[in-house]
Amino acid sequence: MLDPHNSPLQKAIEEASRILETTRRRAHLDSSQYRGDLIHALTVLAALRLKQEDFTKSDRLYREAEMHADEEWKHVAPEIRVKLKSQRGYLRECRGDTEGAILCYEAGLEIAEEHNITLSEIRAVIHNNLAILFKRAEKWEQSEHHYKMALVILEALVGANSDKVAAIYNNIGTFYTRRDKLKSAYRMFRRALGIRERFFKDDSHPDVQQSLKNLGAASRALGLEQEAQTCFDRVPEKDVILFLQEVFGNEETEQETMESFSEVA
Repeated sequence: MLDPHNSPLQKAIEEASRILETTRRRAHLDSSQYRGDLIHALTVLAALRLKQEDFTKSDRLYREAEMHADEEWKHVAPEIRVKLKSQRGYLRECRGDTEGAILCYEAGLEIAEEHNITLSEIRAVIHNNLAILFKRAEKWEQSEHHYKMALVILEALVGANSDKVAAIYNNIGTFYTRRDKLKSAYRMFRRALGIRERFFKDDSHPDVQQSLKNLGAASRALGLEQEAQTCFDRVPEKDVILFLQEVFGNEETEQETMESFSEVA
């Protein structure tokens, strides 16, 4: 049995804690030189605490990082401040505080607007996660707006054939599914699958499998049985059975989305 006190995560936390304390001492002696290092060290440890589901410690660390960034905002890149708001938004989401998460995400977008940050992946992440939250709250217009913003930003940044763009198409498909707009959902799932097939070139990849199941279910709901069966034939039978027992249209969860944008997570 794995000892939780000797797990890779715990070891990473201990190492990050040592780095943070060293950086604190350096920043105390020379704030201007080590300010950025301190904010980075705080966010690294906060993210690890979040993985450990120690929400209280994670929140305290993110708050401290934000405090340093806000105190020295003239010397801290606005992209860092946007990212901090996004990270705190995700933390609040993990704690079940949807309203708090939305406030953090929207604060991040306000900073981005203030500093004319129009094309950045962290902004796309925020739009995507806001879209998911508004969809769950059945605030459809707001949800659709944020999905479309995420899509526009990502297509401009990484091109139309990126797996990140496919993730947004998939999520828009789930949005249309919830709205009972099955033809629109079908089109989004087809686009997502096409991109993922070209990008991964492997039917067994989890993202391709997800798209096959989503498109298969949407096709079946529209009476396109031959296309549905073609999709399901490429998925292990047990997975199809389990999938069809649930409501189709699996979305990228916030965690999956953040991890898929690894450059900014």
